[in-house]
Amino acid sequence: AKSLANPFGILTLNQAVTDLINSIVFAFIVAPTVIFTIPLPFEVTSRLGQLLFLAYDCCSWSHLMITLNRFTSIFFPFYYAEIFSRYKTLVYVLLIWVLAICINFFEYVFIDCHFYLPKGAWNFDFKGGDACKDIEWYLNYFRNMCLTACIAIIDIITVIKFHRYSKGREVINSQKKKRTQRQEFYFLAQAMLQSSLFYIELVCCYNLG
Repeated sequence: AKSLANPFGILTLNQAVTDLINSIVFAFIVAPTVIFTIPLPFEVTSRLGQLLFLAYDCCSWSHLMITLNRFTSIFFPFYYAEIFSRYKTLVYVLLIWVLAICINFFEYVFIDCHFYLPKGAWNFDFKGGDACKDIEWYLNYFRNMCLTACIAIIDIITVIKFHRYSKGREVINSQKKKRTQRQEFYFLAQAMLQSSLFYIELVCCYNLG
């Protein structure tokens, strides 16, 4: 509990909650529906799709804020406590949810574009008017691709800066040097793996699906 009380922990917890929502919906509702071909009404699958998109958007924006949190701690260490205070971090989390809800409302209510699971299908699809295609490709697919690319670029810049900072410091012994190198490797691996998985998920959902 103490490790989650800091700004990084709060952002990580928020992303974990949104991931959990997606996992629960897919594991306990979508998967049984698809495997056992259970016919669900359009209204039900449409609301599930709405919930999935809401959680996914919150997860994506949380991922971006976590990346910016790391970036700020490396590039602006003296301003980090001010930019990512506990209060401001909670405000950031609130804004993430407000932004996701507004986009969700715009898609489902204003444009009347629904993300639903067709009967007998293995993948969700969009249903709506001509504007729904623009929503599908530009507001969702293209936006998330650009967002993931930004996250990857910021992470790479942060890793490079962290590496240079580590090399510039006086290393007391080889053990400490090994720990620093191992930390850099794990940091880079985590950043690249997260971004890669986001891209694979988007490609599978929109292209292969």
